[in-house]
Amino acid sequence: MATPEARQQIAGSADLPLKQDEAGRLQIAGSTSGGVIKGRIFNTAIGAAADFFAADIAPTNSPCTFRIYMAFDTAGIVSIQRTSAAVTVAEQLNQGVAVAVNSAYTFDILVHADDTINIQHAAGAQILYCLVVEI
Repeated sequence: MATPEARQQIAGSADLPLKQDEAGRLQIAGSTSGGVIKGRIFNTAIGAAADFFAADIAPTNSPCTFRIYMAFDTAGIVSIQRTSAAVTVAEQLNQGVAVAVNSAYTFDILVHADDTINIQHAAGAQILYCLVVEI
């Protein structure tokens, strides 16, 4: 039986309403698991500074978070290309440090209704896997 909603402080986070499901797993009250898949790429070559997706990714709900999981066969700096009001800016991920070969990374990107995003790898690479989920 699920426990009632409670508020609990998690280190480094805001005060979140938490609850436990039937299996005792901790969840944020009102959240849904899984999210909405916005884009997925598997084992595909991409050129240097080329957009991963043919069309920029837009949020379904706003504001929201895009959780991005990615791994590459080549080291390089990865950036989000955020477009808002017809202006595009680059936001380097991993604090501007090149991602390591064959290593997995996960990033949370905050997105507003006016934003669209795409992803680029500075060196070009084989995208081993890239998944963008709206949560």
